[in-house]
Amino acid sequence: MIWISVGLKRPEFVIVDGAPGLEAALVALWGDDLPIQRCTVHKHRNLLAHAPKHMHEELGNDYRDMIYADTATEVETPPQSVPAQMAAEVQGGRR
Repeated sequence: MIWISVGLKRPEFVIVDGAPGLEAALVALWGDDLPIQRCTVHKHRNLLAHAPKHMHEELGNDYRDMIYADTATEVETPPQSVPAQMAAEVQGGRR
């Protein structure tokens, strides 16, 4: 791999935009124990892109509350404004 040949070392943590090819390449290069997180800005945009306009403000507020929560317990039960499919995705740990 070109990245290794130019001296790029394994990162401690990676934030990705959600492109599955990028995540797959990183895992192939540095192993599946590489800590990878989905960018919260990209995730927020994706949530809004799939939600009806009338839900954007409430969904945005709820999502913000979840990403800034102090504990995992605070976000284990998604707010009512989060559609079931999106709630399952968030709880399932998808990036």
